[in-house]
Amino acid sequence: MKKNNLVIGFDLDGVIVNSLSVMEKSWTELSKKNNIRIPFSSYKKNIGLKFNVILKNIGLDKNLNDIVHKEYFEGTKKYQNEVKLYPFVIETFEELKKRSISTFIVTSKPRRNTVLLLNMFNINIDLLVCADDITNGKPNKESGDIVYNKFGKKDILYVGDMESDRQFAENCNFKFIYAAYGYGSMSKDVQIKIINFKQILDISSAIYKA
Repeated sequence: MKKNNLVIGFDLDGVIVNSLSVMEKSWTELSKKNNIRIPFSSYKKNIGLKFNVILKNIGLDKNLNDIVHKEYFEGTKKYQNEVKLYPFVIETFEELKKRSISTFIVTSKPRRNTVLLLNMFNINIDLLVCADDITNGKPNKESGDIVYNKFGKKDILYVGDMESDRQFAENCNFKFIYAAYGYGSMSKDVQIKIINFKQILDISSAIYKA
């Protein structure tokens, strides 16, 4: 496999940034304000899906969808300075760039919130696909089609921490890497998993030699 034929993609929350406490704070505040009795633990199980799908899965009254969407993302934006970058992220992206490896992010976050975080941490990638860029979120392969349109039929890896990420990679014929340090768990064994972000470099080096 040629070095320049490799592309690596990432989920955002639970892989690049740890925003779980911010999500919980925003959810708790809007729930109290709107008398919603759905615990954050139910929301957490669905992280990675489009927001409207999460609300449907957790049984929220449809009449509350618009106000919850507005207040939730206003809340996460308000507390964005509390979002933490996982160790080795910046160094790893810099090294991937030196190796001429293209990178992308497919996230279920809105573009506005995502761009704010990427700018805050000075993370530069070659392609960003957000929830408001597509109709069907992960695990649907619509985002994957955008990736292929950008990079062509190259060897593509996708790093995620939720079951929806694994299914997304499978649907897109991406090789999946499980970020075991993230928020979720897998429904079945995965071939490749990492316990810190820097291990992406070891995996890419091994692929060079394949």
